Amino acid sequence: MLLKDKVAIVTGGSQGIGKGIAIEFAKEGAKVVIADISIEGATATVEELKSMGANSIAIEVDVSSPEQVDALIQTTLNVYGTVDIAACAAGIDLPAPAFEQNFEVWKKTLDVNLDGVYLVNIAAGKVMKQNGGGRIVNLGSCCSKTGEKNNSAYCASKAGVKLLTDCLSKEWAQYNIRVNAICPATIDTPMIDHSIKTRAAQAGRDAKEFERELLLSIPLNRRGKPGEVGRLAVFLASEESSFMTGQAINITGGMEVH
Repeated sequence: MLLKDKVAIVTGGSQGIGKGIAIEFAKEGAKVVIADISIEGATATVEELKSMGANSIAIEVDVSSPEQVDALIQTTLNVYGTVDIAACAAGIDLPAPAFEQNFEVWKKTLDVNLDGVYLVNIAAGKVMKQNGGGRIVNLGSCCSKTGEKNNSAYCASKAGVKLLTDCLSKEWAQYNIRVNAICPATIDTPMIDHSIKTRAAQAGRDAKEFERELLLSIPLNRRGKPGEVGRLAVFLASEESSFMTGQAINITGGMEVH
């Protein structure tokens, strides 16, 4: 097992990519902390992991709150004694044309998608520094590298995640803390479902037709699966990637290639 007895925090672990990462971490022997703003969803994921024989707990957290993030880390230390891995998958996508998007939506998107990643990275990183090392996996996006219309807040937040990952990897290599990012495209998740429906409605389009056109931009012509992203997260969280840090790795079905 690649992550046997490692303690891994997964934010946004109640559904979608976060849940996919949590399941794959559990398969590899990690003790998994499911951290999510929905305690009901987090608890459901924990029960699923326990049915697989995994050691897992659920913690309610708003990742945009410094106090709640600190409490997340402290509770993890109280239960498991350490933090070896942090996978930051909590995120929101509230697409809108820039002229129509109010500032509160802009702020909320950056609060969760960028500030939340920063806060968890710093809090977990401090523990890892004391312990002689650790692994951080941040969820960027294909939008970390290429923008798209009618989604400026999300794209800006994910571009920030990519550069934050780059900066911290350079600062923290001396502490044996590796920091990498995953940049997915269209994955089969509730967030993508909501984004497609919202953007289609804004354009006066049928959602299924809108998605068909979207998939034409992906050479493999399908959505990715949360578990596929989870396997990449396992690689980045394990010693299999021991000479990798500061990377923003595409998992986009060929849509994004740089």
